[in-house]
Amino acid sequence: GTLHVGQQHFKDPSDVLDWLNAALDLGITLLDTADVYPVVGGSQGDAATIVGQAFALQPGLRDKFTITSKVDISSILHEQTDVDIDYLQEKVEWYLEALQTDHLDIFLLHYPSPLLDIDAVASWVHSRISDGTFRHFGVSNFQTWNFEALQSRLDDYGIKIVTNEIELSVWNPSAANYDSSALDMLFKNRVHPLAWSALGGQPVGGVNRLFVRKGTREYKIRKQLRQVADDIGGDLAEDVIALAWLLKLPVGVVPLIGSTKIDRLKHQVTAVDVTLSSSQWWDIAAAGGVCAQGQAECDYDLYTPNVVGKA
Repeated sequence: GTLHVGQQHFKDPSDVLDWLNAALDLGITLLDTADVYPVVGGSQGDAATIVGQAFALQPGLRDKFTITSKVDISSILHEQTDVDIDYLQEKVEWYLEALQTDHLDIFLLHYPSPLLDIDAVASWVHSRISDGTFRHFGVSNFQTWNFEALQSRLDDYGIKIVTNEIELSVWNPSAANYDSSALDMLFKNRVHPLAWSALGGQPVGGVNRLFVRKGTREYKIRKQLRQVADDIGGDLAEDVIALAWLLKLPVGVVPLIGSTKIDRLKHQVTAVDVTLSSSQWWDIAAAGGVCAQGQAECDYDLYTPNVVGKA
């Protein structure tokens, strides 16, 4: 993901080019962008522009990636704006220029909005896919009802929403809990979710919520990750186990890794080679707050963000 591209430590297109090539060498071909990246530490929108500048340094590199391009329509991450087709078209044209490309791979609506005219959006998406402006359409942070309402209109044009980018990690496993329909709905529609903050990162600044913050909840999760890593052997680290936990889900989660450090990417991508048993998955899930249906106690008292403990 490009959340940190454009921040003070990572704004040179040459450095970003090295990072992109390293990712490609590791088999990482999905690149997640948003019009508000970097959210903090730089100017919003710079991430896509700098990625485009990096692509320009190595012709042909862009086509080796599948790029998701998110547009915020919620006014959560920037100033309020009219949510209409003209705005969406303006953002698509901005993306094409910023990324220095003639098409977008997957265009996503970043958040749902009560002001979204789903009939107009469906018609516009059909037009843009038909003329080749973008090839696929997705959403981000949509609840089941938001997803199904928009999909019902896209069905008129034979278009399927190809992904829903949601927060999902062992730190925030709420989408996997028995009282959530999020993953089942995606499974039903044969949609692979993208998982943001797959390692508990804080997307709008601040310390990592799982591996840096020192609370009772975080300690409990990390302790269980360490236990599973030790049981498997091979000098595995907790973050690799946390990613393997996501990959175990049969819906086919695609974790988004936000690190700009190449060594860390090399380390974390090894999660694809780690297979957890069902009991190991449940042990980690229980530490994170996933409860089996009918389970009497889930220790929710531990899951308050401001509890400080000794890790």
